Amino acid sequence: MKFFFLFLGAALAQETGFPVFYIDLDKVPEERFEEPVKHFRNEIIQTFKEFLSVIPWDLQLFYEMNAWTWWIFQNEKFNEIYGMHEALDTEELTLAQMILVNTIYELESFCTSIVARMADGTIIHSRNEDFDFTSYLR
Repeated sequence: MKFFFLFLGAALAQETGFPVFYIDLDKVPEERFEEPVKHFRNEIIQTFKEFLSVIPWDLQLFYEMNAWTWWIFQNEKFNEIYGMHEALDTEELTLAQMILVNTIYELESFCTSIVARMADGTIIHSRNEDFDFTSYLR
């Protein structure tokens, strides 16, 4: 799932001091991203607020009323975002706002991602940021 996290390979993380998170896809979706979300809580909230500041209020209202449809059509992703919302433990963002921002990100990003495994087993994830809002995601 593309979202606001860049997980670097363990070797690079150890050299640079970046935090390393292990995302266990065998966990239920609501629990997968709890650790990185709590670690980057303030940055995530600020990033979402920046995105929301340029989204028209009527579109935000539409999502407040209709975001529940993700539960039907994208259940796993809905549950991941639900878990992230719970982990943020904030009233500054609604679940619908998080789904709205993720939807716009998915529709607008057109990023190219590359995931590779090195000979020693290290997983490397890379992506380009060929879309608006790159300054918010750095």
